[in-house]
Amino acid sequence: MADSRKLDGLRKSASNRALQTRLRAEEAIATLACAGEPVNFQSVATNASVSPAWLYKDPEIRHKIMSLRADAGGSVRRRKAAPNPPTLSSKDSIIATLRQRVKELETEKRELSHQVEVLYGMVYGRRN
Repeated sequence: MADSRKLDGLRKSASNRALQTRLRAEEAIATLACAGEPVNFQSVATNASVSPAWLYKDPEIRHKIMSLRADAGGSVRRRKAAPNPPTLSSKDSIIATLRQRVKELETEKRELSHQVEVLYGMVYGRRN
């Protein structure tokens, strides 16, 4: 008898959580659509604090998002504008910076290799 009440309570709690999650998702869809922001699975998931997988699993929510995304042309990904190509002087400064960094890393590597050799010597000296 007690197990039955526990199961009923768990079912009721799960049903309530599912309803609250659905309401948050629907509210996020409405908010994004009214604000003129893109409605897609990621934006709805972020605003509703749910996972995109949950949105895909619910057929009604998935249909709403897909129809709003298609209406806004959101199904086509927009490419970012190509950055300006680097100039010759900026390439030279990048190369100089990278060469300096390589020198610093080589120096650091030599120092660390020397420290390793010293430590190996100390370990070997303790064995004998």
